[in-house]
Amino acid sequence: MTVAVEPGSPEWLRVVSASKVAAILGVSPWMSPRALWHLMRGDVAHDAVDGSKPHLELGHDLEPAIALMWQRRNPRWRLSRGERQFVNDGLPFPNLATLDRVASRGVWRRNVQLKSAREDEHWGEVGTDQIPAPYLVQVIFEMLVSGLRRTDVMVLFSWFEPRLYRVDFDEPLAEAIVEACTLFHASLDGDEPPDLDDTAATLAVMKKLHPDIDADEIARVPQDMAIEFLRAGHYLELAEARDNLARSRVLEAAGTAKYIESGGVRIARRQRNGRGVSLYRLKAVPADIANPTWKEGVPSDEH
Repeated sequence: MTVAVEPGSPEWLRVVSASKVAAILGVSPWMSPRALWHLMRGDVAHDAVDGSKPHLELGHDLEPAIALMWQRRNPRWRLSRGERQFVNDGLPFPNLATLDRVASRGVWRRNVQLKSAREDEHWGEVGTDQIPAPYLVQVIFEMLVSGLRRTDVMVLFSWFEPRLYRVDFDEPLAEAIVEACTLFHASLDGDEPPDLDDTAATLAVMKKLHPDIDADEIARVPQDMAIEFLRAGHYLELAEARDNLARSRVLEAAGTAKYIESGGVRIARRQRNGRGVSLYRLKAVPADIANPTWKEGVPSDEH
């Protein structure tokens, strides 16, 4: 069935859409289960947490070009001119899947997702189904709702390299998704939210959850919670100070070099900005460097 639901509308809030599934399963880099729970209940405004907005806007802008790249690789297939929306009345919760494109060739139909990515760290070999977990559960859900059984994921990376991945419907994964979404949606009418977590999305929602301030009210929290709160702030101050000193040392040692390496491992790069030069850490970790003196946890002068 094809439907039209306006994002952000009251009807949309309670709908489990493909974009929400990754958050429900706890694999979204932008949204947490706890944050989504409050958003879908209407406890906070939809724009209370919107870490994916810049990424989504860029992706939408690039979609027509990425669609052309897919079409050149599949000349015998016809591609829909725009998005297609579907619902599956057989699922035990209101649902919606918005497919970027639907490809057709005779009686065959295929879901086509058009993505842009800055890095390929979580992407596998071209032509496989080795795609990042948030996108994998998204396309499985889209196939579950639409009835299609194959998805082409066309990705344009930041260095203008297009890659095509293919994902077939996975019945066990789809069943696990349905179970998780059913439980999550049922919990929206209760008073037991998902656990708190350490994500920016959850913190953003918690800041918006109780906007009123009663000057005469005092909240008393457990001692261990108070100690953790104070200790975390102290460690943050120490970490920021240590980071400032570490950056200054690396910048001094780097001179005019663009890249910085140690033990054969590239650890950072320098880049100009409006105020001078920024130092960006790369994805190396201390263990990558030969004979590291490293201890996980709170930094200390002894390690």
